Amino acid sequence: MDAPSAEPAPTAPHAHAPPPIVDDRSDRDRVNHHDDGDRADHHDDGEVRALDPRIIIVERLAGGIRLLIYGGALFLAVGIALLVQRPGIAGVAAGAGFWLLIALLLGAKAVFWPVIRWRHASYRFGARGLQIRRGVLFRHQIAVPRSRVQHTDVVQGPIERSYGLATLVVHTAGMLHAAVHLPGLAHEDALGLRDQLLDDAGRDARGRDGADDDGV
Repeated sequence: MDAPSAEPAPTAPHAHAPPPIVDDRSDRDRVNHHDDGDRADHHDDGEVRALDPRIIIVERLAGGIRLLIYGGALFLAVGIALLVQRPGIAGVAAGAGFWLLIALLLGAKAVFWPVIRWRHASYRFGARGLQIRRGVLFRHQIAVPRSRVQHTDVVQGPIERSYGLATLVVHTAGMLHAAVHLPGLAHEDALGLRDQLLDDAGRDARGRDGADDDGV
């Protein structure tokens, strides 16, 4: 008599694997997604970088404020001159035309000049230190060696703070530019550059102290 065959063990119900996580961010978002430590390393690659484009809005707002101040002062000056001299209709028209021309020039500068300046400004941070290029009519290139850095500041004005921007101020020793300003940086980028510069300056100082101790 044949032995009864063993019945197959019941199979566990099929467990569904969780759906894969899809990263739907764009490549630019993935590249720009860094914490403060990553940003310091990200900038220490010697690549030429443009300023944050939000600086255009900040400079336009600052230009608009200057336009209100200078335009208002000029309007008062022209008005007082017209009241004192009491010219005819031709004189009033000339004074109004002069004020309008100056206001239009200042307004055009406030709108278009920030874009031109942004296109001609860049910076690079690498093994040799920080290099800044700027200037439209006259080009300026400022090089800050790592060994010359004394200390750094991150400054935010009220308009910069509202747009998440900051200015990096690098104080140097033995250079023509005792304080080098780099505006138009995202606040976290400015902090990352500051930390990297301070770390490099600290390592250079420790290296010099070690060399002095060896020479004694």
